[in-house]
Amino acid sequence: MRYPLIFSAVLLETLALVSGCATRGSVRALEGQVQQHARRMDSESSRIDAVGQRVESFGQRVDDLDGRVGRLANHQHVANVVSTLDVRFPSGSADLDDAGLTRLHALVKELRDDNRAGLELIGYTDPRGSRDANVELSQRRVDAVRRYLVQKGVSISRIASVGLGPLAERGVPDSQKRRVTVNVTMPEVVSSVAPPARAADASDSTASPVKILQSN
Repeated sequence: MRYPLIFSAVLLETLALVSGCATRGSVRALEGQVQQHARRMDSESSRIDAVGQRVESFGQRVDDLDGRVGRLANHQHVANVVSTLDVRFPSGSADLDDAGLTRLHALVKELRDDNRAGLELIGYTDPRGSRDANVELSQRRVDAVRRYLVQKGVSISRIASVGLGPLAERGVPDSQKRRVTVNVTMPEVVSSVAPPARAADASDSTASPVKILQSN
C-alpha cells in the first residue's frame, strides 16, 4: 500500500508542476501580446499626433493668409489705385533681378515726392508645383519687394502686402505670372465743406461736390 501512495503523490506533484509551467508559459505569451499591442497603439498615437500637428499648421497658414488678405481689402477700401507696375521674377526664385531693381528704384523716387501715396503688393506665381509651395513663394517675392522699399526709406506703414500663390489666368505666359504687382494708391475723400456758390449757367445747373486728397 505504501508504494502506490508514494507513486500517487509523485504523480500529483508532477502534474502540478507541469500545470504550473503551462500556466506560466501562457501568461508570458499573453504578456508578450499585450506589450506588442501597446507598442502598436503608441505608434498609432504618434502618427495621429503628427497628423494633428500638420492640420494645425495648415490651419494657421490659412488664418495668416486670411488676415493678410483682410488687411489688403481694408487698404483698398480707403484708397484709389492711381498707377500699377509689375516686378517679375525668374522661375522658382524670389530674388530681384536688375530689371526689377530698376523699376523699384524709379518708384522710390516718385514716392519721395509725395508722402500721401501708399502701396499694395500682391504676389503671384505660375501654376506649376504644389499650391502650398506657390503660396509660400509668392509671399517671399512680396517680402523681397517690401524689404527693398523699406531699405530705400519707404515707411512700412505705407505698404499693404499679400502673396496669393498661383495665378490661374488663361492666355497669360507663365513668365508674366511670376510677379509682384505693385499698386500705387492715393487716399481720396469727399470734402464735407460745401463749395462756394457760383452762378449757374446753361451747361452746369448744379454744383458738383469738391474732392480733396487727404494726407496720411
